[in-house]
Amino acid sequence: MTKKHKNGDGDGSLSSADGGATSQSGGGVDEEQQPEEQQPQQKGFKGKAKKDMQEALTFVKEESQRQKAQKLQKQQELEKVTVAKEDIELIISEMEVTQQVADRFLRENQGDVVKALKAIILA
Repeated sequence: MTKKHKNGDGDGSLSSADGGATSQSGGGVDEEQQPEEQQPQQKGFKGKAKKDMQEALTFVKEESQRQKAQKLQKQQELEKVTVAKEDIELIISEMEVTQQVADRFLRENQGDVVKALKAIILA
């Protein structure tokens, strides 16, 4: 318990009820020294965080490019598949889907009408 009282010299200093020894919440470490000790550590964390962020962004860019390449390759493979106009019309009339949807499902199933119809039902 800290009490303020005037000493004989009148300076108004503080003293505590436990004989003048004051304890600090920092476990004996001066609070003024603590931020100075942590500053280099924070810079290290910031530097590592920046490096980690750059690595993450690089990974995301590479993954995005890989997915685009896969999508383009799949699209090129699907364009090679030939589909009959009658099959597209059959799927449109039976499943009530657009021409683009019917065409895509037929191409994804190598032009097999039965597989395309099953895929549409399951989608």
